[in-house]
Amino acid sequence: MRTALPDLALYGDRSVIVPGRPAGSLLTATVRRVTDAKADALYADVHATARTAPTEPDAVDGPLLALTVADRTYQLPMPNDELSAFRERADPSRWPANVFLGPTRPYRASRLAVFARPWPDASTASRSWPLGNPSAGTETPEGTCTILTGARLTRAERLATEAGPGVVWTYAGTRLQLTLRPLLPHERGCGDLEVTG
Repeated sequence: MRTALPDLALYGDRSVIVPGRPAGSLLTATVRRVTDAKADALYADVHATARTAPTEPDAVDGPLLALTVADRTYQLPMPNDELSAFRERADPSRWPANVFLGPTRPYRASRLAVFARPWPDASTASRSWPLGNPSAGTETPEGTCTILTGARLTRAERLATEAGPGVVWTYAGTRLQLTLRPLLPHERGCGDLEVTG
């Protein structure tokens, strides 16, 4: 889903970004740096997995692992046991403390994607969305995507967090379900968001 954050993103400065707990309709992430040795080992593991995974799934609805290595994206069919093993190796909560450099910090994005979908239930309580028409943007299977920056980003994060989970928003009389997703450092707009699941 374009609205979802990837399970893990590793960058050249050795920063690892992983999803955090949602704050209302706002998706969050955390960032932490790792040692050069850990980053190199992780990159080697991902690269080897991408090169050795089968090209055809054993089952039509079998699991897929989505990997992006540098500028190349792979959709890899994998047996459940191999996928589980890879996910465990790539899960920072399972890594030893000595591979981390410094504490975990909230990830602060400079761009925020807002995905808007119509909400049909008129009986649900709603709040007004004051930051422009979220339905005027790039169409995706997950809804219309628009990008917020600067003061509008900060205000959107605050509104979503204060509203709590499950809130329905209204704009110009239209009821909407909104999902707010921070863009990662390599993402510039809605077109850069990859299907992650």
